[in-house]
Amino acid sequence: MVASDAAVDSGRTGEEAAVAEFDASQPDGGKPPCENGVVDGDETAVDCGGTCGDCADGLGCMMDADCVSGWCDDGLCKESSFCPRHPDASLCDGFEDPGLSGWFFDAANSAIVSSVTTPVYKGRRSIRGQSTEPGGRSYLSAVFDPVVDSRIYARVFVFVESTAVLGHINILDFYPKFGMASEGSIGFGFLDEKAFGWGGNGSQLISSSAVVPRDTWFCLRVAFDAKAGAKVEIFVDDQMVAMAEGVDIASEGGISKVHLPVVYTWNGVGPQVPVGIAVDELLIDTTPISCAP
Repeated sequence: MVASDAAVDSGRTGEEAAVAEFDASQPDGGKPPCENGVVDGDETAVDCGGTCGDCADGLGCMMDADCVSGWCDDGLCKESSFCPRHPDASLCDGFEDPGLSGWFFDAANSAIVSSVTTPVYKGRRSIRGQSTEPGGRSYLSAVFDPVVDSRIYARVFVFVESTAVLGHINILDFYPKFGMASEGSIGFGFLDEKAFGWGGNGSQLISSSAVVPRDTWFCLRVAFDAKAGAKVEIFVDDQMVAMAEGVDIASEGGISKVHLPVVYTWNGVGPQVPVGIAVDELLIDTTPISCAP
């Protein structure tokens, strides 16, 4: 049957009248389908929420609670981070938590690392490292299960502001479980405006000719062996820009710490300011990864 005149005349809203259009004798009890494009019954968004379940990414929504991701942006559900796609990763963080739970701060003088809402690669927030005066260093640190005698893969998206001075800025530094400044450490970042890496506590440089992009997000991806005689690879937007072999990254207890972004305001020769760099969507794993989600 269709909605009766009595149903309409009873003062029902348009949504309630739409519910009444369905035949209560049907197996579904007269409930409207989840594909009718109308907010029906206890649905909280168009065909999402309530009895229809939450909206997937790309579907219409009215509020954050309508979406599986918990984020309704301008009427559409958006994915807040790539990390739900990598539940078994050693470490994955889209930095959506403004409190940065699981991360530790190490800040000095004028160098600051903080949670920001712009620029952002994915979701609502990212991490920005900045400094306007010389004389400091700042970074976030986190730990993950130690990786011993195995290959580590890592990816992070980076945004370098046009005014940033890149004499020496590290984006990803890895350290062993025991201690920090041991021969087992390795890091990646920018040296003299180009992507580079270092191994064995700086005893071996891994240089490239890849000029760092400005004012746009790009993918920095690395791979290395957590053992002596390691092979190290550096990629920018999935294009290999540097490779070295025989790098000593052997360490007692394995690699289990990461620092990012390490914002220096001194490059060993003189001050390098201003500095403005953002990072987002960090992924660390022991299986190969790419710059794709």
